[in-house]
Amino acid sequence: MQQYLITQATSLVISVLLLVTFFILWIANAAAGRNFFTDMLLIIIAIILLAIFASLRRIEYHFYPGKGKK
Repeated sequence: MQQYLITQATSLVISVLLLVTFFILWIANAAAGRNFFTDMLLIIIAIILLAIFASLRRIEYHFYPGKGKK
């Protein structure tokens, strides 16, 4: 259970950091007057990365099926 909480906390921290990073990049692109589609591409990439890190626990179970079971 503790390993599960550590994994979930780690994925949450990484997801928030990625979200903040891409938000800063989005603001920088907007300030530079770049195309709107560039901003949308950054948002789509951020959403994809968030989905990957949110499913980190399922990926871990796939590669290590006995992990976390007593």
